Amino acid sequence: YDPAEDDSINDSDSDDNSKLDEDNSKDDDDDDDNDNNNNMTKSTSSNTVVDLELEKLLDTVCLPRLLSRVGGFDADCDWSATLSLGEQQRVAFLRLLRSRPLVAFLDEATSALDAETESNVALAIASLRGNTTVVMIAHRLATVRNADLVVYLDQGQALAQGTFDEVRAAVPDFDRQAQLLGL
Repeated sequence: YDPAEDDSINDSDSDDNSKLDEDNSKDDDDDDDNDNNNNMTKSTSSNTVVDLELEKLLDTVCLPRLLSRVGGFDADCDWSATLSLGEQQRVAFLRLLRSRPLVAFLDEATSALDAETESNVALAIASLRGNTTVVMIAHRLATVRNADLVVYLDQGQALAQGTFDEVRAAVPDFDRQAQLLGL
C-alpha cells in the first residue's frame, strides 16, 4: 500500500486543490520556517482541513504516532517494510472510513489486530452503519458480534443465518466458540 498513490484519501476536489496549490507555491519559500516547526505535515493551507481529518482518522484506527514515525503525509516509504501487517490493516480501515463507500468487502480484516485495537476498529465500522453495507468474512467472532446478519459456513454450506445470538442458538460449535471467548 502506498498512500501517495491512494486517490481515496486525497480531497475530492483535486482540481480545485491543484489550483490552490499552484497559487500557494509562490509562498512556499516563506513557509520554510513553519515547515521546520511542524515536521508532521508539509501541507499548504488548502489541505489543512484534510490533514486534520486524516490525523483524526489515524487516532480512530489506533495509529496516532504514524505521521511522526514516517515523516509526515509526504513521506516516501516502502510501506510493506515500514508498517506491520496490523498497521497495514488499520491504514486500510482509515481508507474505508475516509471514502465511506456504499459497499465494503472485508476478508479477515482484523486478523492481525490485538483485542483492544479490534474493538476500536469494530466501533469505527459500526459508525458506517446506515451508510455502508459491510460484507465481512471472519473467523474471529468478536469481529462479527454486532453484525446485522451472521451467516455460519461449514465446508461451503450455510448452516445457519441470523443475528449473532440466533446463530449461537442454531450451531452448537459456534456457541461453544462464543462461550470460550466470553461473548
